Amino acid sequence: MVYTDANNRYFLTVHSITAYQVTQSLLDNGLRAKGKVIALIEKSDSDGSTYAPVFEYKDYRNVLTTFESSTSSNPPSYSVGDSITIVYLKDRSDQRVVYYWGLYGTTILCLAIASPLWIISVGYFKYTYF
Repeated sequence: MVYTDANNRYFLTVHSITAYQVTQSLLDNGLRAKGKVIALIEKSDSDGSTYAPVFEYKDYRNVLTTFESSTSSNPPSYSVGDSITIVYLKDRSDQRVVYYWGLYGTTILCLAIASPLWIISVGYFKYTYF
């Protein structure tokens, strides 16, 4: 069990650091644009329905670009017509809506799971060897 916890805590810690670095790189090197929500796509499964927003913005070449959010929720987190700010790379390989959870959600979740594993491991180590 200790080895599994150690692997998980290292993986989660490294993954959260990597996710943070990717986000910071996007914020440092990305371009910002004003956009709006143009649609809500309903996604249904056995648990019910959720809604994923579709965003539209004009990139640096004045080309109209749309993308669907990778997350959905119920109730919807946006309404059609809502204004948003998007940060994106020129090649559009990464584009995100600028809000705290959207930028740092992965980092926060991974650290929230890894932190107790670190605390338990340090306590176990101290108890076992000191």
